[in-house]
Amino acid sequence: MKQPVQAGSALVEEWPDTQCGGSTILVVEDEALTRTKISKIMEKNKFATLNAGTGEQALALVQSHHVDLVLLDVVLPGMDGFEVCRRIRAEGGSMAIIMLTQLDTTVDTIRGLECGADDYIVKPFIPEELVARIQAVLRRTCEPAKGGTTISLRDFTLEYHSQKCLRGGTDLNLTPKEGTGTCVIDRAPVRG
Repeated sequence: MKQPVQAGSALVEEWPDTQCGGSTILVVEDEALTRTKISKIMEKNKFATLNAGTGEQALALVQSHHVDLVLLDVVLPGMDGFEVCRRIRAEGGSMAIIMLTQLDTTVDTIRGLECGADDYIVKPFIPEELVARIQAVLRRTCEPAKGGTTISLRDFTLEYHSQKCLRGGTDLNLTPKEGTGTCVIDRAPVRG
């Protein structure tokens, strides 16, 4: 049985590669060694990673980069993970969020889910379980729209995976938030 990843433990290098890679994961963890170990597990499983040590850094990265999933520690210096999660959701962030923390009470779990997290995992954790949960959440939150991954209307083309909007073949250079918003608007049901 493989051991959970904990601060100060050795990283085991033989984690199986997955077929669900390619997504960008923001790892928000104030302990540098733990953050590095989690990032290595993500990269081994074909995920691109961004890293933040504080809630403020996390919010800045969510605003400036495309992020598919946030792995969010709760106990952070300054702004805690619960507040980071609330702010991401309040600003329209629709990416998946998994709380990854040592806070293990039912009250903490409920609080994390109520503030907008998609899952809540207690440290220490088994790396394979973490990857499996990430894949499950991404399957639910990052599926392309029905009918394909692009849609065209007149001279506009919307690419779901890259969240790009093109007009006459020219990229309109939308911010990550604008790209996500455009995808959400397109997926909304038409009301007559």
